[in-house]
Amino acid sequence: MLTFTDLSQAPLVLNGSAAEVGAVLRLTGDMQQQAGSAYLSDAFAVGKATRFNIHFSFQIHGGGGTGGADGMTFLWQNDPRGAAALGGPGGSLGYTGIGASVAVRFDDHFNAPPEPSGNNYVATATNGVSSSMTASNLPFKLNDGAVHHAWIEYDGALHTLTVFLSSSANRPAQALLTDTIDLEAIVGSRAFIGFTAGTGGGSNIHDVLSLDVDFVH
Repeated sequence: MLTFTDLSQAPLVLNGSAAEVGAVLRLTGDMQQQAGSAYLSDAFAVGKATRFNIHFSFQIHGGGGTGGADGMTFLWQNDPRGAAALGGPGGSLGYTGIGASVAVRFDDHFNAPPEPSGNNYVATATNGVSSSMTASNLPFKLNDGAVHHAWIEYDGALHTLTVFLSSSANRPAQALLTDTIDLEAIVGSRAFIGFTAGTGGGSNIHDVLSLDVDFVH
């Protein structure tokens, strides 16, 4: 297991607006039209029996009292750019255009269809295309300034990706979202894992505070 409670100690490749701010990974600052990505520097092997258990804490805040925009993702990717892969700002969340990828989107701003209606949702997306998603709307705002915890579990044998979300460090019993995903078929035999985020006409600070990766190949 890899455990980072101080993201400055993690072997990260930073792109775009991403930066280390003390112990925090800051994907975007509170500025418009930003896009940032960060990946662990070594790719992980992916196979038919691969299992990932991911837990991270994050905080989306700022926005000048307007609520802000746009959100962030956790992703696996085998884009030709490798650990330099970065998508666009705004509703792209720093993710759109990153090929050979599977992402979980934490989106706090509705732009236009095919995004689900409502300002806060969690969704899966593949191959850098926001329209390939399964979404679950949330009863609270992702960018409320609170620290939230996400658990993302992937089982290669069952082809299931499951997402849990809480405002406490205790994983809920009930999953927020479950989707059928064949990670190996999408990314191939290896993948970089990391985060992206974007701001548009509105802005937020997107911070990752801790990361745990439990991996079985």
